[in-house]
Amino acid sequence: EPGARFFNRADADLVRQMLTFGRAQPLRPTHLDLADLLLQIQELTDKAVGQRIEVAAALDARLPMLYVDPVQLELALLNLVFNARDALPEGGHIRIEGRPATAAEVAQLAPGPYVCLTVADDGVGMDEATRAKAFEPYFTTKPRGAGSGLGLAQVHAFARQSGGDARLESAPGQGTRVSLFLPASGAA
Repeated sequence: EPGARFFNRADADLVRQMLTFGRAQPLRPTHLDLADLLLQIQELTDKAVGQRIEVAAALDARLPMLYVDPVQLELALLNLVFNARDALPEGGHIRIEGRPATAAEVAQLAPGPYVCLTVADDGVGMDEATRAKAFEPYFTTKPRGAGSGLGLAQVHAFARQSGGDARLESAPGQGTRVSLFLPASGAA
């Protein structure tokens, strides 16, 4: 049809992010092995980050299964890896870590076991003003047309809707760490 616009993958991902952020799209949690998910997205992340950035994963041997929506977790992980990539214009390292969360880390959440999933980079980092707004929808430090400002908002909304939380640590010149505290299935 003349004038019809067909959605591409980027458009579809943006719509999914907006629906998740606006809570219009219900989550479909299931038991999920984080190692399996990382293997499934490895080719995509390796291509996306290029040759000057090294991506490494470190998963605790005691890591329990997650109980989350696998599609939204994949999207959140990709958003975090792509943000880390963008913070490394000269190259560097991205590290994905998974471990059981400590009781102190999840004291403000509903009782139960949690997994701490962290994506860290050794990039440019953020100042205090940027950190304070990082999870806000439509906030972006990227040039116009290069980012929607929904990536970290989707990550935060996903973690909270899953019954967990998202936390960010960053300083100029010291990189960024985003940690997701997500419900574990209770099965090791």
